[in-house]
Amino acid sequence: MKKYLEISEKGFGARMGGGYTGGDPLAGVSVMTIEEWYVKVGDTIPGTENPDTGYKTGGRILYVTSDKGAVELTALSDEVGAVLSEILIPAGKEVEIDFRNGPIRLAVLEVAGEEPAIDMSPEKAEVSKAPETVRVSSFAEAMMREQVRHALATPYARKLAKGLGIDIQELKGSGAGGKVMERDIRAEELRRANAALPKPEPAPSAIPAREILIIKPSFRRRATALYLSEAAKAPLAGDSIEVAMLPLEDLRNDMREEFERLHETVLRFDHFVGAACRWLLQRREFRILNAYWRESEKDIAVYPYVNLGFAVGIPPRETKNVEIPQSELAVMPVKNAEQMGFAAFAREANRLMEAVRTGTAAPADYIGTTFTVNNVGSRVEWKGKRYPGGENPFSILVPKTAAIVSFGSIREPDSARIATLAIRFDHRVCDGLEPITFLRALEDLLEHPVQILAL
Repeated sequence: MKKYLEISEKGFGARMGGGYTGGDPLAGVSVMTIEEWYVKVGDTIPGTENPDTGYKTGGRILYVTSDKGAVELTALSDEVGAVLSEILIPAGKEVEIDFRNGPIRLAVLEVAGEEPAIDMSPEKAEVSKAPETVRVSSFAEAMMREQVRHALATPYARKLAKGLGIDIQELKGSGAGGKVMERDIRAEELRRANAALPKPEPAPSAIPAREILIIKPSFRRRATALYLSEAAKAPLAGDSIEVAMLPLEDLRNDMREEFERLHETVLRFDHFVGAACRWLLQRREFRILNAYWRESEKDIAVYPYVNLGFAVGIPPRETKNVEIPQSELAVMPVKNAEQMGFAAFAREANRLMEAVRTGTAAPADYIGTTFTVNNVGSRVEWKGKRYPGGENPFSILVPKTAAIVSFGSIREPDSARIATLAIRFDHRVCDGLEPITFLRALEDLLEHPVQILAL
């Protein structure tokens, strides 16, 4: 039978897979642009199935942009394994985000079954190919109205070009009707960068010429780059203190074996830091740190819940198709952490960390962080030798958050077991009093860690 591959107002978050971590480049925009289909007519919708639960996680199907950013959309569980029979909105088209008349229909799928899910008769084909909620740009009409300068590029391409100082009129677009796409702007940026490089001296004939290696970044890497760009716009401030870690080490060592036996999960330093933070963020004097600055409205939004995100490093994967392997980073939020006891909190944090490292995390697992904890002190390994992790934590904010707490590796100056504890915060949301007081309160809990178990 046939069914629509569509987006509903409640379905945007479910389709934001591929390591998307917080924020929403489609929130508050009226038009998105279909940049690229990853599947073509006749292809099977990709995905993976969990052998234990039978749940299917959809693969990447579509790349879209808006004037706020870019995002890859993934297939839903019930779409995995279906065959793409028709694309209703091709690459290069603009789509109006308007759900008043129903969901936005992107394509038609052929799935196993006998009863038809939709009417695909000729008289209905007109509606299927151009639903009322989708408005496709007409470049011919734009030219007739002498508005070609505005219609020659997608909104995101125009924004990107403006930031890079590129004149769109000088480019030949690769999209439908000659429209300038994001890839055209990136290609021009690369061409200019290469043109600015000094010309290398001619190499001896015995040595073959070497070219600069161009790496196509992963979706997580592109997301990290976008977050860095956004963080650069915010006035960040912060401070750090030294914390005595011996009491926490002793408590963890004393309870680890029995805790892991009873609760069937690993006990980490991160759990104590995260549990202490989620309790402090419920206190009236610190709630402002569980918030974010809304630039368009020029106000502060305070969350009524604590979704405490853990920054998780993903080791580089050695594959034949990757010449230079790169590690990646994802932030996995423990949802409604303020409602959990310590053991439940630790178990859910471990589940999320394992899921993202094994590639089994659901799209919804990546979204919703309100406050972040980052452990930069984890040990690293090179050529069979292990080394201490970072000692001086420095972190960037996750979109739609106001603060992040980081801690480094434990070291022993003058026979003391200490670690650096740091906080970075958005100065638009608060001044230094709340973050520094929060840091001192967190220090007190970590140096008397038995209290954390009762919070």
